[in-house]
Amino acid sequence: MRDIITKEMQDAYWEEWQQTQDHWLALAEAIKAQPKQEPMDTAPKDGRRILIKTVTFGWSSDICQNVATGDKWTEARWGKDLSGKEEWLKWCGDEKTHTTEGLTPLAWAPVPSTASSVAP
Repeated sequence: MRDIITKEMQDAYWEEWQQTQDHWLALAEAIKAQPKQEPMDTAPKDGRRILIKTVTFGWSSDICQNVATGDKWTEARWGKDLSGKEEWLKWCGDEKTHTTEGLTPLAWAPVPSTASSVAP
């Protein structure tokens, strides 16, 4: 039996996708403006999304291990991973989805109001 997708379902999906795209575009513009960095010990751990400046890693063939290559801003929230351990979770677009990518937080900043106003 085939699933039937109604026009209303398609429209709702499209609107949600557009809001998500608008959010990421607004966030990218805000990050380009270099948000004011705060120390990690002051970051809110109440589940709200924030920006975290985290270390990036790359593989070094010379020494056969990952080495720090720089940093980047990513949207994240404090929560429980699949094993129940509390940690910073990289945001992937909804409350139920996050990556298993480890974050090495350096600093944090609030999600800019321009991105929050179009948050998915």
